[in-house]
Amino acid sequence: MGEITFGKGEYIMEKITIGAMFVCMILAALCFAHAFVFGFMGEKSIWLVPSYRKLPKEKREAYSVEKICTGARNTLALWGLWFILGTVACYFLNPLIVLVFVGGWIAMLIPRMSFREKRYDKFRK
Repeated sequence: MGEITFGKGEYIMEKITIGAMFVCMILAALCFAHAFVFGFMGEKSIWLVPSYRKLPKEKREAYSVEKICTGARNTLALWGLWFILGTVACYFLNPLIVLVFVGGWIAMLIPRMSFREKRYDKFRK
């Protein structure tokens, strides 16, 4: 009986899969760690929200700090779950799907980096 050998292409694809899963797991861990900080510190973590920090003091008083921190924590936890799903998809489907997950996250992240009155309406006092 012959010995089963794997080609060089399978070895490279295995390395790509491991790398893609590693990227997703690291990003998930970072998101969950930040969500934990928001949950543990509560209202003291408001200064970690850059769009809130940039607001003038009179505008800051119109928003509930507790609601903003809770919203940030929930968003970070959802992003962590997004990357866990990306890890599973990389393993079972195709490792290049990591580009979809990271690209989708960046597309969700960029609009959140600036303050928009409409988006912050749900955080009003």
